Amino acid sequence: MITVRLITRDKLPQLLALYHHLNPIDAPLPADDVLQSIWDAILHDPRLYYIVADIANHLVATCNLTTGLTQLAQCERQLLVHKYYLNLIPNALYL
Repeated sequence: MITVRLITRDKLPQLLALYHHLNPIDAPLPADDVLQSIWDAILHDPRLYYIVADIANHLVATCNLTTGLTQLAQCERQLLVHKYYLNLIPNALYL
């Protein structure tokens, strides 16, 4: 069963793994303490929302929404789904 919800602080490793899966040649990450500081700032910013889909507590898709920074309509271009789970994600998540 797929669960769609806001991301929680402890899901950062899974989020980064998903991003790495989708773009393995991305720039290296900063040091852990810097990374955690950035993540905490994102989670506490009332203008930012990371919506995730998980299956059996395993992150399989994400969409980051912003308010006041960019248009919410850009969400569909930002939906990231692990290729293994593409056939399991309902089309409704792409709207």
